[in-house]
Amino acid sequence: MQNRTLIFIFLTILLSTILSSPVRAAPLGDLNKGWQTFQRYCFFCHGEKGKLDGPNTPNLDPIPRAFDDLRHMSRLKDEDIFDIISGGGPEINRSVVMPPFGRVLTREEIWDLVAFIRSVQGG
Repeated sequence: MQNRTLIFIFLTILLSTILSSPVRAAPLGDLNKGWQTFQRYCFFCHGEKGKLDGPNTPNLDPIPRAFDDLRHMSRLKDEDIFDIISGGGPEINRSVVMPPFGRVLTREEIWDLVAFIRSVQGG
């Protein structure tokens, strides 16, 4: 009886540890596909590499975050960036001009964008 109790406690702790561990919703995407998607949907506002040099950037209020703003970007998990892209500006109480791309792009395409954004984050 005592062995069963110990096994039950062990399995309960193990299961709760596994279930409470953060798990990525999807593997990080394809960098090259992310670049292509970025050029099609994001370039005009964010610029070629997220440096706010896009042709529409000066017309935006508020302007988007620069991807090379390491103080801000380092605080974001990949899942946060995914949610921002998917939910748009309103997801983070920012500009309603950034649409919720979760209605346009697949989950895979959004993860591809996350991969591209992370690749240009350092400059």
